[in-house]
Amino acid sequence: SGTTMALLVHPDDGELPPDLLRSLELLVASQAQVVVLGSGLGRVVDVGKVRTIPLRQDDALHQEWALLALGPTKRVAFLARRRSDDRWDWMITRDAVAVHRAGTAILERVPFLRLRVPALDD
Repeated sequence: SGTTMALLVHPDDGELPPDLLRSLELLVASQAQVVVLGSGLGRVVDVGKVRTIPLRQDDALHQEWALLALGPTKRVAFLARRRSDDRWDWMITRDAVAVHRAGTAILERVPFLRLRVPALDD
């Protein structure tokens, strides 16, 4: 509730799991902008759909996993990076500046969508 934008960097190659895709579709149905980057994803950029963008293998985000929920009054991010031993270092943050920066880093990869991290209401 209250999410106006959701950003996901999916760490696994291939299509999204059906349950995850359905959850993202529900966000779109509630008028949220949803963008997913991941290796092996098909490209969908239609407004009113879950927007999926293939991520290049050489992109720095390729070894990362991120889920950001952004709204007018709150925002939260789960951020993780795969280590060389195939384990994950991760964090959850509600720090508005950190979440904004992570969201901006993701959206910089899709400038053609002309999306920005939504501003927080005072």
